[in-house]
Amino acid sequence: MIIKQKIIVFFLLVFILSFGLIFGFFYRKNITENITQIPFFNSLFTDTNFVITLPIKNISMDYGIENCTFSLIMDPPQQKFSIPNTCINAVAAYGINSCNGETMYSFIGPKGWNGEGMQGGNGSLSIYLYPNETFDKTKSYIQLEETWSTSGAWPEAATFFPEAKITYEKTYNTILPTPTQKQITLERLTNKLILYTIPANANDLEIHGLAFYESQPHFLQLEVVLPSSQHDVSLSILHSFIQKQELDKK
Repeated sequence: MIIKQKIIVFFLLVFILSFGLIFGFFYRKNITENITQIPFFNSLFTDTNFVITLPIKNISMDYGIENCTFSLIMDPPQQKFSIPNTCINAVAAYGINSCNGETMYSFIGPKGWNGEGMQGGNGSLSIYLYPNETFDKTKSYIQLEETWSTSGAWPEAATFFPEAKITYEKTYNTILPTPTQKQITLERLTNKLILYTIPANANDLEIHGLAFYESQPHFLQLEVVLPSSQHDVSLSILHSFIQKQELDKK
């Protein structure tokens, strides 16, 4: 009787173990398939990215800070970036300094572009990168926005993060309007990081962007607007920025 019970227990354990292995295989397979379906992640599963060193082109900044001792020297003047081999010849590196000359952000963008930016006394940032002499939002551009204030970060983040909308409405006893942007596709990569895409408009300009939100509050948004023919360049800019700032690890 005891031997029979042991045999039953043995086969039961074998069945449970086998079921667990099969379930684990298909669960892992399903996760991998889901990830690789996201266009942005395709490059993460390949060996075609190269880490290259690029000189930094400094973006002109305007500071709303008294006694600003800004230095035009970017330190370091060259930095390393992870770039897909298909885009290496299409991009250059750009950077912005804080008021005291320290490097704040560096990122890649199309070659030969110009830029300008502003930093407020509360630390908020607005950076624009564009191909012409002046910024024109009806044409190609890259825009970087960052804010740390409750009145700025929460309502800006509310478009992408429901928790930011709830926090703002409770804090200020008000109701934020529901975003009306049509045909926007969101992919939440982590609790703090979202990618979004808006299809090409009448001018054949696609919008690809990332939104990063922390509850302190802190909101960071990078938006890339390029022709649909430069789809890979847009995604490479976002990918490189995430890696450079380690946004996916925060």
